[in-house]
Amino acid sequence: MMKDKVLPVLVILLALATIGGATAFFESIKKNDAVASLVVPTSHTVILIDQTDTLSARCVARLESMLKTLPETIKPGETVSVFAIHANSDIAVTPLLSVRNPGREANEWIENYRLKHEAFDKEFLEPISEVSSGLGNRPTSSASPIIETVNRIAEWHKFCDKVGHRRMVVFSDMLQNSPNCSDYSTSKVVHPASTGCPELVPLTGVEVDINYVMRRNKTGIQTAAHRERWRNLFEKAGAEVHITPTM
Repeated sequence: MMKDKVLPVLVILLALATIGGATAFFESIKKNDAVASLVVPTSHTVILIDQTDTLSARCVARLESMLKTLPETIKPGETVSVFAIHANSDIAVTPLLSVRNPGREANEWIENYRLKHEAFDKEFLEPISEVSSGLGNRPTSSASPIIETVNRIAEWHKFCDKVGHRRMVVFSDMLQNSPNCSDYSTSKVVHPASTGCPELVPLTGVEVDINYVMRRNKTGIQTAAHRERWRNLFEKAGAEVHITPTM
């Protein structure tokens, strides 16, 4: 009789222990994810894509090619994030993608080669591929807050001056048009009370590579002087700048 009573109790206790263990396990995962989101990476590459105007097929192909070869240039342990410039990115900007390269080289003594490669593909290659495949035509926008978006990203804790090595690759026509200031003399976006273009926040030591997208109908604005003005703006903020006109 006693045995019959004890057995169900043991089963219940075992079940509760299992549930408790599983709950603790998933709670630990949540805590680890929360901690990981606050970690400042040692090295970070940001890709900033201007999506306020439709890119030509040639530009899209070049951009897709760059993203596909990106994994080869990102070292194990380095973080890569992709952002878009859009009408409201001066107010709030979140990454389309932000992943850390887990590396795919396995230590044969303590790691499983197959599992290591599967993790690399799932955690790194696949997210980049998904972003790359979504770069088709976008609706044009009346606003293009380039300076403000760069500042938002530079103030992000994962790309702040505490990061050891920072690189920003910009893919844009660099035609500023925001409530603060505009490259267009007839812009209706600029707020009447605007005090003018803001300065870039400090970007000391950041490597900035600008793919300057040329627009056939904007040659009167996209001059050598316009490119030089952007170079001076970034250099004044402390960045190392390279500008490449891109068709």
